[in-house]
This record gives sequence, C-alpha cells and structure tokens, in this order.
Amino acid sequence: MHRYLLYLLLAATGFSFACNTPHCFTTSAKKLYRKKLLSDDLAVIALNEYLLACPTVAESMHTPSTTTGYSAPLPEQLLFGIFSVNRQYEHCKDLFQQSTFQAAIRQLPFPDQQAIDWYRERIKYQLLLLPLEEADSSPYDSLDEVQKKMINVFYHVKDWQFKPEKRSSGNYILHGEYLPEKRTIMLYKTACKAGNIYEANIEKAALTHRYYFVGAHELGHAMDDLRNALHLGTEQSRAQCEIQANIYGLVMTKAVARLFNARVQYYAKASAAMPPGSRMPCDSAFLAGTIQRWKDIELVLEKPLHKQVTMLGHGNLSVAGLQNDSWAAWGCMEAE
Repeated sequence: MHRYLLYLLLAATGFSFACNTPHCFTTSAKKLYRKKLLSDDLAVIALNEYLLACPTVAESMHTPSTTTGYSAPLPEQLLFGIFSVNRQYEHCKDLFQQSTFQAAIRQLPFPDQQAIDWYRERIKYQLLLLPLEEADSSPYDSLDEVQKKMINVFYHVKDWQFKPEKRSSGNYILHGEYLPEKRTIMLYKTACKAGNIYEANIEKAALTHRYYFVGAHELGHAMDDLRNALHLGTEQSRAQCEIQANIYGLVMTKAVARLFNARVQYYAKASAAMPPGSRMPCDSAFLAGTIQRWKDIELVLEKPLHKQVTMLGHGNLSVAGLQNDSWAAWGCMEAE
C-alpha cells in the first residue's frame, strides 16, 4: 500500500505518527523487536514472519500444552478453541454452514461418554485469540451439533506432531499427513510455506494462515475417517477425499483468519488507548499495516474454496501426485 494512504489510515484510526520513517514499513518484525522499535507482545500478530508464525523444533501433543509464553503452537490448540470457546465459535459459526462441511457434519457421530469426559478436561487448556473476558469455554451441554461432532473429531485424533524436516519424493513435497492407523497428524517444516495444494492456491495468504490450512486439511481427513469415508481404492476416490479435505480445511482456515483479524483489531484499540510514551515507535504503523494487509483475507481464501467446491461438484477430480507410492498416508502434497 502507498505510504501516504497508510498515513491516512493511521490518522483515521487515531494512531500517532511516532513511526513515520521507512524502517517501520520495510524492516522485518524480528529486527524491529531487536531494535526495541516494536512491542514484544505484538509477536502474536506477526502473521507473515517466519520465526514467529512457524514452529522450528519438534513437538508432540499427546496431552494439551500448558505453556503460557508465546510460541508457534501446533494447530490443534487454536482449531479446538474455535469450537470450544463460546465467543470464538459465535464469531465464526456462519462459516461452518458451507454445504460440503455440513454434509460431513451430518454423517459424523456424536461423542460418547469417554469423549465427553475428555472434552471437559481438555477445555482447561485453551489457545485464545479473542480477549480473555470474551472467551469462556462452553460446557458440553451448551454446544450445538457442529461443535459436539467436531469435538469428537479432535478426540478421534490421538496425537499431533511437528517434525522440523522436509519430506519430498520425486517432484512432490509433503507438508503434512494423516495416519489413519495411528490416528495421528504429522506436520513438516514446509507447512508454513504451502502454496498450491491440489489446485487450491493459498500463496497470497500469510504464513500463519498457510500453516493452519495444512493442519486443518489433515483434520479434514480425520473427519472423513471418523465417518468411514476415507477410500483408498481408486485414484478417483482418493482425489475426492483430498478435495473434501481442502474444502474443510479452507472453511476452518477462514475461521482462523477471522479470529486473527479480530485479535489485531483488539490490539489496535488497546494500543490507541495507551499513552504515547508507553508504546514502541513502530507499534502504530505495524498494527495499521497488519489491518490493511489482511483485512480481505477471507475473500482471498474464498477463491480457492469456490474452485474446490466446483471441482467436487463437476466430478473434476484428477489431482496430480496421488499416484505417488512413497506415501501411503493421506498427505497434503504440492509439486516442487
């Protein structure tokens, strides 16, 4: 965006011009933090900063993390919070009315008592994007059908793992995979830089959005697994499952993007209310630039979603790479 237009945005939102030098717009967030030009707590909205948006060390989530400090967590935490935290779900619930997503929901089983007991323990550990005073976990009995059945999907997945390595074979790279026999989701180093997954182009999304899309795509395979709809028999049936996982994944990623945008707006209001001397020099410009850059992210994600729905509806399911025999799992693959 032209710098003059950004200045107008700053003025319109009540931000100061303390940071009107080029380095606020051209320097990476990491360097701004190091130079004490940007507040540390803005790390959570540096959506396109690799070291802040993407994990770098191996992690496994057999049980929910209790870490309170900032990190780039496994997608399970926030995706779970979309469905289990009342205000977050209310903020996004219209997205889950998408027809393909709803068709899968109708075929999913409700949680049994063991899954319900797991949920009641699991909600003690949440990753929140909305302000704490607006984000209360929902008792199981208050959940609607979408929430209850998605809770069952999360319960069905026994482990999420991140491996800081690149997986590739031939002309294809594997960003993530779902292992049905272990009910495990694996994510790899390249997940944050996923670009064109089975003709769903997400290259214009931030690294954060791409990372969550890969996780949500694999969660989509778990949805189909739980409703007995993962079919390895033919390339056609496998292609259909991959496109369905893309649709589920894009719907959930739109919800993630909406919540991140709400978080940025909250930070912007809080920053504007602070005395000028208590803000770092580049805080206002960074917040305003983040709002402007990602305000239309749902429309960006809607384009590949519409394409995938069209492909599914027309039976146009020829997806390159599915003939790769090196990966028996349900993978999120991309041509290198």
